[in-house]
Parts: sequence; C-alpha cells; structure tokens
Amino acid sequence: MIPELDGWTVCQKIRKLSTVPIVMVTARGTEPDRIMGLELGADDYLVKPFSPKELIARIKALFRRIKASVAVSVKFETISLGRLTIDPVSRQASVSGQPVPLTPKEFSILYCLARNPERVFSRNELLLEVWGDQFTDTRTVDAHIKQIREKLRRAGLKKDTVCTVWGTGYRLGDLCND
Repeated sequence: MIPELDGWTVCQKIRKLSTVPIVMVTARGTEPDRIMGLELGADDYLVKPFSPKELIARIKALFRRIKASVAVSVKFETISLGRLTIDPVSRQASVSGQPVPLTPKEFSILYCLARNPERVFSRNELLLEVWGDQFTDTRTVDAHIKQIREKLRRAGLKKDTVCTVWGTGYRLGDLCND
C-alpha cells in the first residue's frame, strides 16, 4: 500500500539482489497476506498496530538467527590473496610474511571482504557482519576502511587493497597482481 510499488514487489526486488534481512511492517494482516509476504522472501511479517518493543524484539531475534547461521557456516581457513595472508584462527593478517597490526574490528572487516573477494559489501552489510545487532553509524565503516587501507599500504601493498564501489560499498581489489 506504498506509493508506486507495493511492499510485495519491493520485497521481491530486494530478494533478487540480496539476502539482507527483511521485516515487512504492514496493515495487511489477513492470513493470505502474511503467507504471501513470507513466501516472497520476507524474514518476518508484523501487522499494524504493533508495539515498538515487539518490533525491536523481532529484529533482535532475526539478528540472533543470522549470527548463529553465519557462525555455523564460517570455515576457519587461512586465506591467501597474492602477498596478503589472513589467518582467522590467530586473527592475524600479513603481507609477504610481515604482520599487519589490525584492530579486532579492522581484522573482521578485512576477513569478511577476503572470504568473498568478488562481492561488493554495503556499509550496512559490513555493520551487520562485524558489529551484529549493536547498531552504529555507517560512517564508522568508512573510518575503519581508511585505517585498513593505510596499514596495508605501510605493509607494502601498492594498490588499493579495499576498493570503493561508489554508491554501493566496498570490495577487495585485485591482489594477485600486486
């Protein structure tokens, strides 16, 4: 019932592009409407009127499920991309064997990008991955990316290791040719 596109169409379009969590908040509360929203890809469906506390509880529950599924599916394998090596067990990154002094959040961001080197991550996706349900300003990600870039440059990588994809987010650069 939003202008131009309805929520179901928006949900379908988002789901085609992303696995980002979707909570539909709507006045359409019949059983067929709820079933349709969930079948189109919504992770939860909340009918108006609702309590703000209930919405927050549902979002937190969604984050817990996501965090648990990510923890189960993550393999703790060392990643080597050109001269950059990232070891999730020791939480150490190195360039040509020399350690790079990353903070825990910086390491988590770099490891997230390295696990999916072809993928572009939005700021919100990195926030969810690294900070979980502890919401913070998306510009925090920018500040951490800046520090990661500087530390990797000091360690000897000449190219932009972390590339900005304008209007979208960040991805790893081509490290195999560095």
